[in-house]
Amino acid sequence: MFENRNERTSEARAAEDPKTLRLRNQLLAWCKHIASEAAKALAWGNRSVPVEEFLLEALTASSRASSADARELTRLILKADLVFQLAEYLGAEKEPEYQEDLEKQFREQEAAAPEPDDATVEELAAQGEEYDAAARLERLGAVPFGLQETIVDGLKGVATLTVRATDLGARTISKREFEAQGIRARAKETRARDAKEKEAKAALIAEADRIDAEVERWRTTRRAVVDGVVETLATLAPEPTDVDALAEAVEKTGRLAASAFELVEVGTFLEYGTPVPTVVRASAAGGKCVLFSGDDFDVLLELLERAEIRDLNVWTRGEAIAAHSFPAFKKFKRLAGHYGGSWLDQRREFGAFPGAILVASTPLAAPDESYRDYIFAAGATRLDGVAALERDASGKLDFAELIRAAVDSPGFAESRGKGATEKIAVGFGGDGLDGMIDKLARAFRQDRTKRVFVVGGEDAPDGGSDYFANLFDAIPAESAVVSFGDAKCRFNRKPAPPTAFGTPKTLDLGRVCDAAAVFRFAEKLGAELDREPAVSPVAFFFSCFDETSTAAFLAALGLGYRRVFVGPTAPDAWKPETVALFAERFDVRVVDEPTADVAAALN
Repeated sequence: MFENRNERTSEARAAEDPKTLRLRNQLLAWCKHIASEAAKALAWGNRSVPVEEFLLEALTASSRASSADARELTRLILKADLVFQLAEYLGAEKEPEYQEDLEKQFREQEAAAPEPDDATVEELAAQGEEYDAAARLERLGAVPFGLQETIVDGLKGVATLTVRATDLGARTISKREFEAQGIRARAKETRARDAKEKEAKAALIAEADRIDAEVERWRTTRRAVVDGVVETLATLAPEPTDVDALAEAVEKTGRLAASAFELVEVGTFLEYGTPVPTVVRASAAGGKCVLFSGDDFDVLLELLERAEIRDLNVWTRGEAIAAHSFPAFKKFKRLAGHYGGSWLDQRREFGAFPGAILVASTPLAAPDESYRDYIFAAGATRLDGVAALERDASGKLDFAELIRAAVDSPGFAESRGKGATEKIAVGFGGDGLDGMIDKLARAFRQDRTKRVFVVGGEDAPDGGSDYFANLFDAIPAESAVVSFGDAKCRFNRKPAPPTAFGTPKTLDLGRVCDAAAVFRFAEKLGAELDREPAVSPVAFFFSCFDETSTAAFLAALGLGYRRVFVGPTAPDAWKPETVALFAERFDVRVVDEPTADVAAALN
């Protein structure tokens, strides 16, 4: 049996490199500068794909979870000047007749730009001192500074989600369009000679219309999210201090985040299928093995295809446990089970894993010597000292070194473990959600429960207090817990009997990027009980250690939910005055002691 992952040692993310931090701050300043011109262009109805792509790329690269290093950030800062010139032209001309020429010129200059050298990196890093957070705090004051930083973090999360949704949409939305075209072709070929054939033809046309509407809705929503990011960034460019306006921008950013989560969900369900409730093995199974850590499921699919050929068992860890619930992964016999927990535990767990390790899109700590030769990175994940898997001429990842490392490792010697703690239930974010909502709604009407607790986000160091494990223990037996992200790793192995009204104690809705299911759950439960979001039967607990989790937190506020808890530590930019403002305007509380917090949530 695997060791109890709740008996853990906290491992905080290493302190950010000052040079990288200064470059990130400078890049963000450029983003606001560009957005102020792009917003003027939007007022004319002028849009530019290169400008929008840059803002999304730069915001994503400036997030704490990004693997963009000083050289990559420098490249983006140098590129920003070209993007600004394009945005400035579009904002100045109602009918920009030279837009196509300028965009072509921009692409050519971008392609010809050399890689920045060390001297350029150092020069720009030195210039970044003027964007220092301490100086801005002193200049703006605690509350405006805290609100601005929270909005920017939320926008980084929105950008990250939009990039993910766009990548998924490039495949899935195009497939849906092609599907609609095929259905229309069939309808055209269908003769309507009698009532039955007329009915069949009408049904085909209606189905094609439904798909077309779905595609158009996705594209319209994406358009609105990107425009919203531009407009919100633009409002921050002059560094406003009006607290009321900034509070409204907090809610707007939250609504953008809610839409971005929906975009990701549509693409995810179309690509991998709708998740179904699934019980996942969490104990050893004999055989050579690879551990997959992260939430880039495209990489996981490629890995599983190769593992099937090489007879390697693939284990998930952290948020990747959600993969077991998607139909696209259920066909793989070599998807053996789940190992380990939060990203904070990775050094200890990676060192204990008897196989090769593949990390894709998750916070990655510098590896110990004990497993340095057995860990690999793929996708956007990069770290010095970790071998990165490259793509071959056909676009496929080259797994040769990873497979060699797995074969050279001992693997699990035997299968063992059949107890409750070796099984974890996941996949309630799809079709299984409605049945759970029906049971919960009946329980509320019968006064058999008072609150549902949503607990999620990216796990954060808590000084060893194990806040979320203790929170779970403090939640009454009659209250269900809805979980998402890897904060759930603190308690998802804890044995807990089902509720008396027939739901599992914990309903796992997936990764942080799957948070649309969380808000769909809260909305449907509220509708069943005829309650508005402000008086929702749901209490939210968010661990906001990355920008996508902050986006989820802001989405709750933007959708009107109150009784929201943040912790175990508040965002760095929150000073006591900021905490007081969030408490007064949004009923947001920084968590304190689990038992007291549960009591407050129940009132």
